[in-house]
Amino acid sequence: MTLQETISQYLVAAAPYVGTLFLAAFTWLAAHARNWLAAHTKNALVKGILDRLSSEVYNVIQNFEQTAVSVLKAKNGGVLTVDDARAIKAKELAMIKGNLGGDQWITTAQKILGVEDIQTLLESRIEAAVLSRSIQSTLAAARSVD
Repeated sequence: MTLQETISQYLVAAAPYVGTLFLAAFTWLAAHARNWLAAHTKNALVKGILDRLSSEVYNVIQNFEQTAVSVLKAKNGGVLTVDDARAIKAKELAMIKGNLGGDQWITTAQKILGVEDIQTLLESRIEAAVLSRSIQSTLAAARSVD
């Protein structure tokens, strides 16, 4: 028996085991690829939703700051009353929801983000954006005095 015949004989004997091993490796790889793709897709969706939400909140806050807030402050001697602030926040919230796509977008975002009440999330983002703009305004005013 030659070396080539011996190798062929071993390959024929090992073929079922190699095939089974290859199938197991392929199945394992396919499962992990599916899990990676699902996680990657969900992460991309979450990031997209949060980016859009942050951008929309910032734009609406900036819009209201330039229009309604400055007018109300001018009427009240540079101060925004508590009632005016509540009314503006309600209008900002409604505008943000409308700009994002209304109830359908909100429902989808809630499912993807895993939150029950996106209203609370939006309100906290509004408060953070208003605080950030207030700090920026204060710093800008302090710099202009120097």
